[in-house]
Amino acid sequence: MSENIKIELELRQNYVDSDITESIVRYVNAHGFDAEDVNELLLELGYDEIFEDVNNFNHQNNYPQTIQ
Repeated sequence: MSENIKIELELRQNYVDSDITESIVRYVNAHGFDAEDVNELLLELGYDEIFEDVNNFNHQNNYPQTIQ
C-alpha cells in the first residue's frame, strides 16, 4: 500500500472531510510527508493533530502513528 493511501485512510478514519483529505494528499505529493506540517495544516483547519511521529510511519506495521 502506498504511503499516500495510508495517509488518506488515516485522515478519513479521523473524520477529516474528504475535500480536506484530498487537499492534504495533494500537498504531501508536492512536498513530501512531514508529520509536523500535516498536523499544522489540520490545526489551522480546525482539526486535531493526527500524526505524532515526525519520522512519519511506524516501521513495524507501516501505518501512520496516531495520537490516542
